[in-house]
Amino acid sequence: MMKCLLVVVLSVLVPFSVCSRDLLKWPFPNWAIWNLPIGENAVYVPAQIRRSTSAGLYNDYDLISMNASAPLTPVYLNTDAWDPNKTRCDIEGRVLFNAPFPQDWVIPGNTKYPKSTPNSFAAFLASDGRTILQSSPLAHCSVGGPVTAWVSYTNMTLDGDGIRGTHGGSGLSNLGGVIRLGEFTPDSPPIRHAIKINFWSEENYYQNPCYRWPAIRCDGDHSKYNGSQPAMKPGALLALPPSINIGTF
Repeated sequence: MMKCLLVVVLSVLVPFSVCSRDLLKWPFPNWAIWNLPIGENAVYVPAQIRRSTSAGLYNDYDLISMNASAPLTPVYLNTDAWDPNKTRCDIEGRVLFNAPFPQDWVIPGNTKYPKSTPNSFAAFLASDGRTILQSSPLAHCSVGGPVTAWVSYTNMTLDGDGIRGTHGGSGLSNLGGVIRLGEFTPDSPPIRHAIKINFWSEENYYQNPCYRWPAIRCDGDHSKYNGSQPAMKPGALLALPPSINIGTF
């Protein structure tokens, strides 16, 4: 787990009119934080994001299943968490909840060599077609093996506010702000919802206070935050002002 990466929200002003939409593909109401357009009187301050000096790739998985008709499967407690010496593959306790789960969906646990401890934030559409079940870190190490997680979170609904969820460093939803399958292709229309984004916290996040609404907390190592902009922290809404012409970049 890379504790230095936390969730904030990125938004771009895109005018639109939606009469109806499929909540399975574009969840939450128009008044939810992920869908509400920025007001014309919004006040912008520079985020002061530090320029990168190197590049790398880290997969911070969002595991999402919107198949409410998948077989109802128990998700068992496993406390291996982010320990690379343990696997997350075994049942260690009670059933946290039951969720529709595709049986052939293999979700790796931890590995020591090479070291891998993915966050594996998970969201499942429940059998009622409305409730979202959430947990992390989720694992299903082999077909036929148990599905495990360490923590289950408060349920939310597709037509609710979409705030609370599995991201441990902020407490925000893992379903909100996701770029969904088919949204980011050459032929796709503009993405009309906020996009969550990870930053290197030690370089960019302000320390005290270390989070802002809609986040409900900051990460356990927030004492290392060294950002210079008080507004830049988990929960911040980042946006390009209307005066910027992105065609010039």
